[in-house]
Amino acid sequence: MVSILGALGLNPRLFNFSLATEVNTPVGKGLHIPVQISTRDGGRKSLYFLDPGEEVLAGVYVVNSQVYHRFVKRETGEGVPAKTGDRYTERIATPAGDAVASGTGPLQVLDETKGIGVLQLDGPTIVDGSVWVLWSCVKVEW
Repeated sequence: MVSILGALGLNPRLFNFSLATEVNTPVGKGLHIPVQISTRDGGRKSLYFLDPGEEVLAGVYVVNSQVYHRFVKRETGEGVPAKTGDRYTERIATPAGDAVASGTGPLQVLDETKGIGVLQLDGPTIVDGSVWVLWSCVKVEW
């Protein structure tokens, strides 16, 4: 059965509004709403369980009534889950796909049992640190 959204070429997403956080972004202070980790259509994998080279829509930023997509890609590493030192890229894009900002940096796993880690992005246009909590369900600044 084809959904109406699928027939229109639109991808439905499962957003978890209960885990939204206020964050600073290269496009201003806003709200980060994560895509829910789920195997259902519209969900995503935990960022820890991405294969090297795999990218997902991790969430959206809402800044001054504008929506931006937050993509996260695992660049390096072997096997899953990711380990300390594996590198990730985060990129922010408009809904039309135009790149706004990006940054790459290493993951530091702090607690494997709870899926807590720190990703320190070092540019070129995103320089920040964020904490992933609950297997990357929640993004907070540190």
